[in-house]
Amino acid sequence: MTSVAPVSRRPPRWLLIILGALAVLFLLGAVFGAKSPPTNTAAPAPVTTTTTTQPPADGYTVVTVVDAATVVVSDAQGARKTVQVPGVKAPLAATACFAPESIAGATTLLANQRLTLAADGGIVLANGTDYASAVIGAGYARAGVAPLQAAEAKARTAVLGLWAPPCNGDIDHPAFTPPPPPPSPVPVTTTTKPKPTTRVTTEEARPSTAERTTEPDVDSGVYYANCTEAKAAHAAPLHIGDPGYRPALDRDKDGVACE
Repeated sequence: MTSVAPVSRRPPRWLLIILGALAVLFLLGAVFGAKSPPTNTAAPAPVTTTTTTQPPADGYTVVTVVDAATVVVSDAQGARKTVQVPGVKAPLAATACFAPESIAGATTLLANQRLTLAADGGIVLANGTDYASAVIGAGYARAGVAPLQAAEAKARTAVLGLWAPPCNGDIDHPAFTPPPPPPSPVPVTTTTKPKPTTRVTTEEARPSTAERTTEPDVDSGVYYANCTEAKAAHAAPLHIGDPGYRPALDRDKDGVACE
């Protein structure tokens, strides 16, 4: 008896393809179709906008320097503002030591400058230099706060401005004014007049006839009553000083009698 082999029944190919496609779609749906757990999302923080007042684009110009710490400025629209520079200690009283020089020095630093005002109220020069440090470092003011002590020490070491005599750093009192020196005595000029020179001529040195005739010879002991007696005694002529000469016998008073 002949045996018959069993016939295997395999599903058709098209059915296998369809079943495979469905399996793939199921897997894709299981992976991508799963719901993700809910997550807590924090709300974004509100954005805070800080508005700051900016100085005019073209800055400020100086109107008046009251002192090294007080400056009146003006913006482009002409509005004026008094700036009290923080940390700057200036001679306030007009009579305080170095007050005029302090104002003049501060004016020189600020002249022809386009200034900006810092957030702390200070002044910034056109080149970016802090005015407070510049005016203190030049010796025109003292430091009122610790951050400016370095600038003050620089001026004090170099003996600049108010650190020089007569102030020596003291700007709270008037400058010492030494008393004026006593006036110099007026020299007294004494003029000695020269004594007149007396020129004695021969004629002035010789005694005049009048002087000679006023001196009678009283010691000779000879007396002539007239010229006749003198001639009789052979004594004529008689010269002054001769024995017997007397003025009465000298008619022309020439010092010779009985000529």
